Amino acid sequence: MRATPSKRTAVPGLRRLGVDDAPQVARLAASVAPSVLSGLPLDGDAQWAARLEGLREPDDCMFGAFAPAGRLQACAQLHWRRTLERTRHIARLTQLIAQDTASGREALGRLLAGVLAFAGDGLAVRRMEVVLDSPARWMTASLAEAGFRLEAVSPGRAAVGGLPSEQWLHAHIDRRVMPRPQAPPLPRPSDKPRAAARATLEVRIRPATELDAEDVAAIYAARGTARGTLQSPWVSADVWRERLAAQKAQAGRLLLVAEVEGNGESMLVGSAGMVTVSDDPRESHVASLGLGVHDRWQGLGVGRRLMDALLDHADHWAHYSRVELQVYVDNEPARRLYTSLGFVEEGVIRDSAMRDGGYVDSVLMARLRQSGAEETRERAASGTKRKAHRSAATETFRQRQARERQRSAARQPATDEDG
Repeated sequence: MRATPSKRTAVPGLRRLGVDDAPQVARLAASVAPSVLSGLPLDGDAQWAARLEGLREPDDCMFGAFAPAGRLQACAQLHWRRTLERTRHIARLTQLIAQDTASGREALGRLLAGVLAFAGDGLAVRRMEVVLDSPARWMTASLAEAGFRLEAVSPGRAAVGGLPSEQWLHAHIDRRVMPRPQAPPLPRPSDKPRAAARATLEVRIRPATELDAEDVAAIYAARGTARGTLQSPWVSADVWRERLAAQKAQAGRLLLVAEVEGNGESMLVGSAGMVTVSDDPRESHVASLGLGVHDRWQGLGVGRRLMDALLDHADHWAHYSRVELQVYVDNEPARRLYTSLGFVEEGVIRDSAMRDGGYVDSVLMARLRQSGAEETRERAASGTKRKAHRSAATETFRQRQARERQRSAARQPATDEDG
């Protein structure tokens, strides 16, 4: 599929970039702060040529804004998210490069206007995202003029100068594109008491295999499960089998399943996955996760067990210092679960997915792992608290023993010597 831009896309000095433009892109990238770029600051003509040659249209394409003399002034890569049906109305601008000068800001404005027109008219993109690192905050004014709004601030999202830095997520919503109502709210969870079932339920967590394809497909075929995730209830077992087989060969990806015992046999009732968010070396410490539990088994602690396993992997077996997720704004039980595990809400993502025929907003949440020094201090403080607790418990026990001896002595019958 090739998108055909409309007349509204025609912006003076704006065009797609090809391999022949690599030297100009490399020179522009070398003229800005390395910390605003994705990738390594030493990338030259050959690296940029390889990137431009590897773009797959229309999913990925790069645009440039040029001066009348033909000099490249600003450029950006457009990445269209069409792999998941429920988010194919979303695209993201990456590699947003421009100089912090009057001419650079003017070129950035032309670039944003042209790319938004192309994406809306040619790709039916409703939501366009831009993520800025802290040194690129000067671009915020240009984004605001183009109709972008700041939605979330994410600490520790990218490495700048060897240290974790904040990122700002901005989004533009083109409401004339793919108009839909807001999605109906999620049904309220059952009030049926489940404490007894939770106490006796035995959950086994293990890695997923291709043999689990039919069971995983059945989990997300349940409408109650699909509504709380980004999955479709109509994905076949064959598709899941391909996904499970592919995840073996992908580094930085983990997929787990949860089994319970019932009627003398094991049943698969949930799955959870974790993946490195980007190939960018400055974001290799960040993982994104997703979770789904069959609606009949929700509220029984299955999701918590899956989350515990994923976070154990992130904290103790992988180099992840930041784990993030998105959860629908009306999924209160899931938000409470993630909050109890240390996740913090960073912002609301508008029109983040399609659900039940309408758009639904999500909350971006993240959990940051402490540094080694902070973790050592916390463990020391925790050890001190445990010692104090044990001392208090021992003292309480001794006091109880003394009271029992006093009561026992008071109940002893009087003897002649006593009398």
